[in-house]
Amino acid sequence: MEKLFSKRLEDLKLLNEEKVLIIEAKSLIKDDLISRTAIIINEKAVFKKSIKSHAAIFLKENIKVYGNVFSESDIIIGPDCEIYGNVFAQGEIIISQGSIIGQKGKIKSVIAKKQIILDTNVKIYGYINTEGKGLII
Repeated sequence: MEKLFSKRLEDLKLLNEEKVLIIEAKSLIKDDLISRTAIIINEKAVFKKSIKSHAAIFLKENIKVYGNVFSESDIIIGPDCEIYGNVFAQGEIIISQGSIIGQKGKIKSVIAKKQIILDTNVKIYGYINTEGKGLII
């Protein structure tokens, strides 16, 4: 799974840097983040609200999002991330080991049009749905 995560991140780095919004490690973002470009979020960033992109979203490890994560493309969630809202992608969603979606007693959804790939030790408090295929690695 780590190879898959790294490969997808490298694919994004090949894009023109002007088309990628990079959030620095340990950032605290208090408002909604909306971007037309791809987003790379570095380690230990905290989002008090939601994230939306018209391109791919890559969350590295130990990211906390207290809102929703929406992408018109793919969402790649690194290890040990916590997302307390819904996760929706028109492409695929990859969730790495130790990540948590939702919280006990509050139903949330993970929805991807193309496919969903779950690594080991992932917790989702709610529903998982895809029109494509689902894999547990």
